[in-house]
Amino acid sequence: MNFLVFLRDEDLPLPKDSRTLLGTPRNIPTEEKCGGQYIYLGITSSVVNILKQNTAFLDNSNSVDLVVSIDGINIFKASPTQLWPIICTFSVFEPFVVAMYYGTSKPDSVNDYLADFLAEYTQLQENKIVVNGKEINVQIKAFVCDAPARAFVKCIKGHTGYYSCERCIVKGEYKNKRVVYLGDYPLRTDVAFANGLYNDHQLGVSPLLNVWINCVTGFPLDYMHLVCLGVVKRLLCFFKKGPPECRLSQGHLHEISTHLVSLSGKLPSEFAPQPRSLTELNWWKATEFRQFVLYTGPVVLKKVLHKDVYDHFLCLTVALSILLDSCERRRVAYMDFAEQLLSYFVAKCEAYIHSSFPGDCRNYQCSLNDICAFPFENHLQVLKRLVRNAKNPICQVTKRLIEQERAGSRPKETGKKSWHFVAENERNGCFLLHNEDFAFVKEKRDGRLLCDIISQNSLESFILCLATPSSLMWGLSETWTEYANTAGFLTCLILNVKWLVCHTVQDMCLCLYFIDLSGKYKKKITSRRNFDCFFYAKGHFNWGPPLKHLEKQLGQYIICFDGAIVRI
Repeated sequence: MNFLVFLRDEDLPLPKDSRTLLGTPRNIPTEEKCGGQYIYLGITSSVVNILKQNTAFLDNSNSVDLVVSIDGINIFKASPTQLWPIICTFSVFEPFVVAMYYGTSKPDSVNDYLADFLAEYTQLQENKIVVNGKEINVQIKAFVCDAPARAFVKCIKGHTGYYSCERCIVKGEYKNKRVVYLGDYPLRTDVAFANGLYNDHQLGVSPLLNVWINCVTGFPLDYMHLVCLGVVKRLLCFFKKGPPECRLSQGHLHEISTHLVSLSGKLPSEFAPQPRSLTELNWWKATEFRQFVLYTGPVVLKKVLHKDVYDHFLCLTVALSILLDSCERRRVAYMDFAEQLLSYFVAKCEAYIHSSFPGDCRNYQCSLNDICAFPFENHLQVLKRLVRNAKNPICQVTKRLIEQERAGSRPKETGKKSWHFVAENERNGCFLLHNEDFAFVKEKRDGRLLCDIISQNSLESFILCLATPSSLMWGLSETWTEYANTAGFLTCLILNVKWLVCHTVQDMCLCLYFIDLSGKYKKKITSRRNFDCFFYAKGHFNWGPPLKHLEKQLGQYIICFDGAIVRI
């Protein structure tokens, strides 16, 4: 039953049809253009709508830096029809649609496709937007597209061509059924591109040059397609079914899959996709590959890959972590280190294009998260879900967008939030404080959190005494001293529990040797995983998660983090 009809029975002044209530237009004017249907919605109306509902942004800024994305998506599985929207976003707000094309293939003319968009952008350069009496300057910051869309918009050769490299003046080499670019070559420049000097690279004159948009530095490389769906996916495919020299055994693959599945449901709520087995690798999405390279991969691959291969993988992980860091101070401080890591990674596997990422971060003075395709790919799926049937899909999408705008719904922000969900469970019960201390939630009481805090800032104060094996002659038997010297253990004297602890790393596991002060060997314990924690309670030594024992007297515990013995 229609809910509006039910409310009308209660003598409420409401229309019978929801389309009247939402102000859905009866007709959507479209035009035949570029070989299909085309509709232009505009930049100004969407920007003004967002700014009016977000006065905080309006108070702190007088400019809007647009990030533009152009891409196509298939609407139906059994049809070649495609929707090609022009999508924009700025700051932390969700993307909005500027124009849409619908047809059986991509637009046949890039000049006609971008004509309305570039015409309005030119007007915005001459006449600023006025919102609440304040003038707002609108600029295009970057174009974020995949390789086919970049080639279409820039009028250059596709990514399979010999002269298709967008950053360097180089002719590719055909190896193993693909074109690759090896070595370091001179970089392309915006001026030379605008003057049409790259005859082997350019197929025509891009309409973007008419509005002075840089076609080299104005198109950052997208790490979602190049790294997540490119390098990371290819590495996993090599591990699973690649050449014999890099293929992992079925036992190792099963171990990785089992470890990934065991993490499912245990990651914080900020991780939308939960880890899946490698048997489902063909169905992994870009977000899952991102999760693997940044978070789960370094954990599940340790002790499985050879150390050299594992260290090579960590180079990519650490470099991406630096380039994706939203903290500008840290990102700038470690930018050169990230570039060195990527150069080393590229030298070992010849993934040539990825060495350009640090340059993009420097050029745009932001992290890779601000110039990536993830928010746009998500919005494409939102647009696809607005289509209810096969009758005139472009009009259906337009009507739904107009309904949302007229309903006055507050524009949502993307995932860049300053708050996170916290609960009393393992999944959401641990978070990092601003001073880089760890907080473990014990209880939520009257709107407050009771937490156990583990500090990282003063680890040196926890280690009461450090010594070399040669300095431990006193109190130890001659046999043990000789053994300790031979093994080369790092030793640590913990005075408060009166135990001597020797530890080292053997076969990627942490080994602890406990001796009483008379020199008698007491016990050896080896961790199961490098992230296990050691605790001492009630006269016994055990491995296990410290969270279950933190409610006891903290002075009795010794916790091991990455080979360092610390006391809390």
